Amino acid sequence: MTDASVIDRSAARVAGAPILQVDDLRVTFDVPLRGAWPWTPPRKLHAVGGISFDLRPGEVLGVVGESGSGKSTLARAIVGTVPSTGRIRFDGQDLGRLSPEERRARRRDIQMIFQDPLAALNPRMTVGDIIAEPLRTHFPQTSRAEARTRVSELMERVGLLPNLQNRYPHEFSGGQCQRIGIARALILRPKLLICDEPVSALDVSVQAQVVNLLRELRRELGIAMIFIAHDLSVVRHISDRILVMYLGRLMEMAEARQVVEQPKHPYTQFLISSVPIPDPALEKARPRPVLEGDLPSPLSPPSGCVFRTRCPKAKPRCAEVPPPPYDVGPGHVATCHYWQEPTPMVADAGAVIVESEAQA
Repeated sequence: MTDASVIDRSAARVAGAPILQVDDLRVTFDVPLRGAWPWTPPRKLHAVGGISFDLRPGEVLGVVGESGSGKSTLARAIVGTVPSTGRIRFDGQDLGRLSPEERRARRRDIQMIFQDPLAALNPRMTVGDIIAEPLRTHFPQTSRAEARTRVSELMERVGLLPNLQNRYPHEFSGGQCQRIGIARALILRPKLLICDEPVSALDVSVQAQVVNLLRELRRELGIAMIFIAHDLSVVRHISDRILVMYLGRLMEMAEARQVVEQPKHPYTQFLISSVPIPDPALEKARPRPVLEGDLPSPLSPPSGCVFRTRCPKAKPRCAEVPPPPYDVGPGHVATCHYWQEPTPMVADAGAVIVESEAQA
């Protein structure tokens, strides 16, 4: 992949009002203590803590982080399947103030693609019925013939033969099942598509096919997307901007090229250094620092900066004062008190990846 695609996507960011605005979003779960008395208050699990961002029509926001960093919970809070605090505005409306009927109507415009493609499909329904189910739920007046026509058009668009409508999910491969999930999400013609690790369960070659399909659909239909994944290289390939999460908090957010080439937060730098480089010489020569320690429990997060227990830059101030999102450049924020200081061994990680891509 060359830098040109990233430059084009960054320059093409749609102007105008955002279609999605998330302000100080927080998700907290009550976790009962095992063996405790019934009246013992539960512990608080802070899954998402104060995330804010906006998303414009046709824009793709990539969300990366380790397992347990709150990426999927963030997606479910936006969809409305988990309770949250803060404000979520979609297409000019505050979703928290909508009536159940209004919220149901809004769900047509926000659709989701799930991580496990086979588990997300009902094994007792045919593929045609699975794809048409959202259409019959939200538009029950749709005739069977019209629904079948829409299903055939979508199956062909996502790379499946329309004559396979009467087959069942277990008769398809993982990549084909994910295409079925994409078709199901698109049949209502949504304005926002949330992709919750849609390629993590697929082979590398199939991952590329699905990611390229999503890029084409975004370009043709103008759909805004939130793309969640572990692999920073995959996220960069499809995203205009990247949001880095750790233990439910925002660590860094900027244009995709800025995050990869000029990462400011030490956690982002460690993520980039973990991305393998296809050039054996560069991969062998570059330093490979290891992120020490385990991810802390969200039941008892560290004081101050939640990353300080694993951060090579950590100082006493990090334990005392939570860092705010510092503006480190145009449209670039990083929640680190010492973002200007180089991180040992990983300060040039992004430059090494860019050099490798330039040679490819």
